[in-house]
Amino acid sequence: MVVRQRSKHELVTALQTRYGKTDRAGKARLLDELCAATGYHRKHAIRVLRQGPPPPRAGHGGRARVYSAVVIGALRLCAEASGWRCGKRLAPFLAELVPALEAEGALRLEPLVRSHLLAMSAATSDRRVRPYRLQLVRGCGATKPGSLLKSQVPIRTWTPWDEQRVGFLEIDLVAHCGITNAGQFLYTLVATDVASGWTECMGVPSKRQDDVFVALAAIRTNCRSSCWDSTPITAVSS
Repeated sequence: MVVRQRSKHELVTALQTRYGKTDRAGKARLLDELCAATGYHRKHAIRVLRQGPPPPRAGHGGRARVYSAVVIGALRLCAEASGWRCGKRLAPFLAELVPALEAEGALRLEPLVRSHLLAMSAATSDRRVRPYRLQLVRGCGATKPGSLLKSQVPIRTWTPWDEQRVGFLEIDLVAHCGITNAGQFLYTLVATDVASGWTECMGVPSKRQDDVFVALAAIRTNCRSSCWDSTPITAVSS
């Protein structure tokens, strides 16, 4: 049975008078009764029966809360304006982001609130913004992992990546399905050259091999005049 701290103190007060007037055997019985009801150690039980329960503490204990609801609200607005960046990227950027939002009229802060917001650490901002970030609607993946398909695709995986040489591409399909992949929706085939950063995007109606091959051929045609034309694709990451 769980006994509240206040109830423990009331029990100590009720037994304290009897404890001072009884004999040695009676004190032992009172100690057994108090320890069984409260879970106190026997030495602690003797101490509180002699000295009485400690005075009630003022407040809730712990450190005082530094950041008020106004500061957290301003932090949430900054995080939303930055695209919900993580704390390590958001905290150093607040010194530039806050004046920009104030200039646009999107944020109005008192001097004390502003100083608290700008002094907030990356870990604290992450912890404070996390409940709001979890409420965001997240997309869903349209690709199922599996080793069978990877073993059948003829990719030269043994070739070491050379990020300084043109021809090493990252290719991926982005599904425009919102929060559910039920029904029919479009994809975007994205091909990015690692060395130059050149990116080509092509819309595809589905993930079928024929549709993806047509999109790849169209991307290759669009890049005939670029440096991709004479450089073979030596690695693909999808």
